[in-house]
Amino acid sequence: MKYFISFILTLLLAGCNLFQGQQQAGESVAPTEEPQIQTENSVKEDKPTEKELLETMGETSDTKAFGKYFTIEKVSKQEYLQALKHRYYFLTNDNLRIEKQDGVIELPCKNKTVTFEDTEASEEFGDAERYDYLGEIPDLNQYVVRYTVYRAQEILFIDKQTGNQTKMEGEPLLSPDRNYVIGTYSDVLGTFLMFYKVKQAKSFTLKELITVSPQYWTIDYSEKEAIFFSKNNYLYISITFKENYNQREYIKIGIRS
Repeated sequence: MKYFISFILTLLLAGCNLFQGQQQAGESVAPTEEPQIQTENSVKEDKPTEKELLETMGETSDTKAFGKYFTIEKVSKQEYLQALKHRYYFLTNDNLRIEKQDGVIELPCKNKTVTFEDTEASEEFGDAERYDYLGEIPDLNQYVVRYTVYRAQEILFIDKQTGNQTKMEGEPLLSPDRNYVIGTYSDVLGTFLMFYKVKQAKSFTLKELITVSPQYWTIDYSEKEAIFFSKNNYLYISITFKENYNQREYIKIGIRS
């Protein structure tokens, strides 16, 4: 009897130890979920397509016409700044040779001298008129003058050979391939981009291709160089969105071949 009781106690003790061992083992093998590490490559900004950017350029008819001649895409600030290092400077200013005197600018051309004279506002002649010499474009053989009357402005190209004048709207930007001139203008109504084709078969002329007024963004003139052509023949623009002027982006416009 004594040995039987000892045997029973031994079995009970062994059973308890076995149960505790299984419980500890079960707790120790419970899997733990590793945290998901978000790498730089796993977070990618969605880049708008050319079609989506074209839709911001204005009405549908404008979009189709614009897309016929030009491309548009979003770029990084790094690419924008790199392109700025290779900015195309098309305008030279020789104020020592061409100088306004007593409100008069005289531009010597081969065939004749072209003269512009400021006028004062009067009941007889209307609003005051002002002419400002901006410089010359050696690649096109043109002088450039800004004409201002009241709040309206236009740019005058004066051919250095013939003295003929060609008008355009907006501040001019010449493409490095010398085939296009872009006019830019911004006011409270928005931003306007005027695209012209340069023709020089017999004499210098500009053919207006299209004028667009982006619906959702405007040129960000707080940027030091808000819009420029780089030597790669792309037009770079710093923009802000009308609904959030703190949101700055960068785009480039290319010329279809």
